[in-house]
Amino acid sequence: MGFLRAVLFDLGDVIMQELTEEKDAGGVTLRAELVDGIKECIAALQAREIPLALVADTRTGTAANVLAQHGLENAFPVKAISEEMGVEKPHPRMFRHALERLGIPESEWHRVAMVGNNLARDIVGATRCGLIAIWFRWNERYPGVPETEWHVPDYTVSSAKRLLELLAALDASDRERALAAKVAPVIMFDNHEPFYPVKVGYQIFEAPSPSPSFRRAVDLYVDEDRTASKVIEYAIYWDWDIGHLYELEHAWVYLDQNDQPLRVDASFHGTYHVLGVAGRERPLPQPFPLYSQPGKHAFARSPRWFEPREPYIDACTKDAGNAGLLITPLFEGIIHKLPGDDELARAYLRQRAFHPSFSFENLWKIREELLVPWAELKAWIPRRISEIRAKLAQDELLSG
Repeated sequence: MGFLRAVLFDLGDVIMQELTEEKDAGGVTLRAELVDGIKECIAALQAREIPLALVADTRTGTAANVLAQHGLENAFPVKAISEEMGVEKPHPRMFRHALERLGIPESEWHRVAMVGNNLARDIVGATRCGLIAIWFRWNERYPGVPETEWHVPDYTVSSAKRLLELLAALDASDRERALAAKVAPVIMFDNHEPFYPVKVGYQIFEAPSPSPSFRRAVDLYVDEDRTASKVIEYAIYWDWDIGHLYELEHAWVYLDQNDQPLRVDASFHGTYHVLGVAGRERPLPQPFPLYSQPGKHAFARSPRWFEPREPYIDACTKDAGNAGLLITPLFEGIIHKLPGDDELARAYLRQRAFHPSFSFENLWKIREELLVPWAELKAWIPRRISEIRAKLAQDELLSG
């Protein structure tokens, strides 16, 4: 079994073409044409033994008639139909019913994809349940501008062919994810560190390319005599930096043809440094240690980088919360600062000001279950900020 535990499909304009529907006097669809290539996509997923379910706002008869017309009546053993459920998407009951019938525990919902054409129904429902949200937009029948962060899909495709390619890549990502976990650096935190990463996005480069999440070009150069076979980029996300809400730091691991690390780079306050290069007879330590600046999380090769200590102490004490909600260029126009955001973040962080110990004995591993493709992490971060913002406001209301 690959990474995907199941794929959920909408019906209208995902499986059937809505403009071709022929209905009876009661409004039940008798027949309709399929979206180009979708039958072949479904067959390919069945061949991979990926469980499928239908999650659709429609009539029971419509789903049964169209699926039977095209020989797909057995393709979706699990169905959540709005007429039967008594609610419509994005109500979580629609999705939860399908997932429970498929036997998928909530701890694995992040390994389930929802394919839909409607941002307000399919994508919002999927993102709020923690599913992989795939927007299947092959026509312009529904609004195409996300209204909130919950309307933002993880992936967008415009044809059944591209959909199958994406689903196949996601299902095969277990191997890449396992490799990313295997060769990931380990993070050494200060003994008094209050904040730890929540998720890690990864991207694998097999040719030179700009990083999608950091201002640098990633190439395969190791040194004047060696070139890497691939580079794995880790975008490491925290909810909190001691100075602000939202934090993203980076590491890059360069691998040879046998997936052995040759070089490790890491970010440091908007720039990056080469922290280690394997010698001819001396491999890099495994896992490679990154020392995280107390509270601020910039990466260093040694605790000696944090000397003299006074500026690093000030950042965690008198300067705690000084930046409020930080919106980096990566999320300009995506995350929007609301009135009160800065004040709530400052108040939260001032309560967590601390004096660093400058002893780094807290070892934190990048576990496989925390790794997601960068595209998914980028779509998820604004939703996460929205959740934190709502909780801070609620806590403030209760304390007031």
